[in-house]
Amino acid sequence: MPHKKIRVPSANTMAVAIALAWPLCAQSAVPAGAAAEIISLQGAGDQRTANATAWQPARPAQALVAGDFVRTREAAKMALLFADDTQLRLHQNTVLQVKGVATPAQPVTTLLLSAGRAWTQTRRADGSRLNLETPAATAAIRGTDWHMSVEDDGRSVLTVLSGTVEFSNAQGLVSVSANEAALAEVGKAPVKLVLSQPRDRIQWVNALGADPVPHLAAEPVPPVLAPVLRALAARDVAAARAALAQARGTVPPAWAAALESAISLQAGDLRLAREQLAAQLSANATASAAPHAPLAAWLMQSDLQLMDGEGAAAVSTLRDALARWPRHPAILAQLARVQMLTDRVDEATVTLAQAQGTAHIDLALVRAELARRQGDAPGTLAAYTQATQLATDDARGWQGLGSAHTEREDTGPARENLQRALALAPLAPGAYGELGTLETFVNQFTEAGHAFATALGDNPADYVALTGQGLLHLKQGHPQAALDAFLRAGVMEPRYARAKTWTAVAYYQLGRHQDALATLRHAIALDDKDPVPHMLLAQIHTDLFEPGEAVEAARAAVQRMPYLKSLNQVANDQKGSANLGASLAFFGMEDWALELAQQSFYPYWGGSHLFLADRYPGEFNKNSALFRGFLTDPMSFGASQRYSSLLQRPGSHGAVGVTLDRELY
Repeated sequence: MPHKKIRVPSANTMAVAIALAWPLCAQSAVPAGAAAEIISLQGAGDQRTANATAWQPARPAQALVAGDFVRTREAAKMALLFADDTQLRLHQNTVLQVKGVATPAQPVTTLLLSAGRAWTQTRRADGSRLNLETPAATAAIRGTDWHMSVEDDGRSVLTVLSGTVEFSNAQGLVSVSANEAALAEVGKAPVKLVLSQPRDRIQWVNALGADPVPHLAAEPVPPVLAPVLRALAARDVAAARAALAQARGTVPPAWAAALESAISLQAGDLRLAREQLAAQLSANATASAAPHAPLAAWLMQSDLQLMDGEGAAAVSTLRDALARWPRHPAILAQLARVQMLTDRVDEATVTLAQAQGTAHIDLALVRAELARRQGDAPGTLAAYTQATQLATDDARGWQGLGSAHTEREDTGPARENLQRALALAPLAPGAYGELGTLETFVNQFTEAGHAFATALGDNPADYVALTGQGLLHLKQGHPQAALDAFLRAGVMEPRYARAKTWTAVAYYQLGRHQDALATLRHAIALDDKDPVPHMLLAQIHTDLFEPGEAVEAARAAVQRMPYLKSLNQVANDQKGSANLGASLAFFGMEDWALELAQQSFYPYWGGSHLFLADRYPGEFNKNSALFRGFLTDPMSFGASQRYSSLLQRPGSHGAVGVTLDRELY
């Protein structure tokens, strides 16, 4: 991996002054005085106050106060962020009341889930508690990741993904631990359940979207419909409807119906799209039936099912499509994608093997994502490159290639590919967020701020942009603003490993050490190939005088060094304390520390040179290593000697030495 130069903008320029002011006007956790804020609303939702009887339409960025109710309608989802950092997602047909939010006088947040499904994640700096009430029982939570489902008759099922929850009512109490579930019925004591795949219950908690345009290209489209496709590609719903109305009567009804569904998807009307697709596919219920509906109908249906967390149903839909179009590359690609996103990585590998040797844009993109998931950097870049060659006018390949280079901090190719993707599709989800993240990595804060402003202006719930914005705040020395942005990203896409890693850094810089450790373990579970979370764990444990845990984390990081993306953002001091050998040196095992440092040696990272400098014999060798270390990481000067910041940030540090002499006469 080539060395990347880090450019630091001049502090005397007006541009940097504007960039430094950017965080001050950025999003905060929730509006002042509010109990919560609606971060995102997909589909239709409503809100009313405690004293009102009539529901009013809800909207993103709407503030809620204690006593307010919210609800989601058919095919809708809502994301909420609370003043106490609680993250909550509501599924369709769900009703929730914000009964109260924790205060110093009353350290309990109380929510009432009357019906529907909710996912919640909470970590609190003040040790306060969250109570989620249902008609059948109350769940008491202090810091965990869990899911609740309430049926029409009040039956409540609690699933805990991490931590421990007390689930109780007047008839009894059960303690539910990670990967366990419990059932409560009205008038009956809660009982534990056995679930084979607990995480399948929260597959609906995602930031997936449905883009019909690639699916419509899966087979030849009647030429008369070309204006409709162009309008859909430009995200101009009104023009697409007008073009379809003009073409109606000259195209097969099945194609007209498929395009109506595509327009509904593009307009964000998921309920209508679901009804339209169900009507189309019901006429093709048997494998022997002629494929009257276009292939795009099956692909769009699988997208909706995947968004709703119905992975098994999406797989079934695609297997039905394969019975009509055997070994079709677009279907195989979509099937592998569904399997991968539902954590069936081995099944996705088998599916892609059926299309081995087939050159197709959708297959190339899924192969790239699978290689990325497996930590195969050369395979990822090769597959994305193939995608750009197969379809030079498809922004997805260029964006994927740019994103992969961004993770490796290969600045030139990353910027070039992302800008090409944006030229082809200015509204491509996540593209401006990736570009802003790239500029943040190289300390171009003004350019990063502009990119994030563009991304969040188009979609305030863009989790890629929110994560990058949080990183920008961290690098500017504003960890609380960073945490606010990370929490917003996490409630939209809780499985985004990059956000979890930097969230842990924000927690640590705020002094919330246990939250940082727990969040890093979550990041490791999401991306077990990345050594950086293990490196950060080792630093934290060393700072906290926990050498045994530090050594364990360092050894885990060494095992993953072949999958390393970049170390440019990891903060160092002049002793190279971020080096993986530092944990063993802290233990006093210098020989083993040297061996671990050599095993993980990375010539383009200052931490390798600075740590080894103190262990080389002779002044020439030591000074040579120091010289290389300061060249590769000039920002190691001035770092705190007590607690690592984990990520480079501005700061002022000093050391005071005191000598006391006492003489007796």
